[in-house]
Amino acid sequence: YGGEGAPDDQQLRWPSGFVLVPDGRIFVSEAQGAKIRVISPDHKSMRVITSPALQHAATIAVVEE
Repeated sequence: YGGEGAPDDQQLRWPSGFVLVPDGRIFVSEAQGAKIRVISPDHKSMRVITSPALQHAATIAVVEE
């Protein structure tokens, strides 16, 4: 996922942190572009989270309530 030759929607721009959660999803922070990408276990991007608060996303902590 996101390597050389990957489709444009799967390209990662300066990945700077990640976490694998028990259900198999991977959360990847991208420092360039200020986003967090949620990748499904089958390696398809499920969701892209963007926010001005993620100016330089680097560390991810997933907290389940």
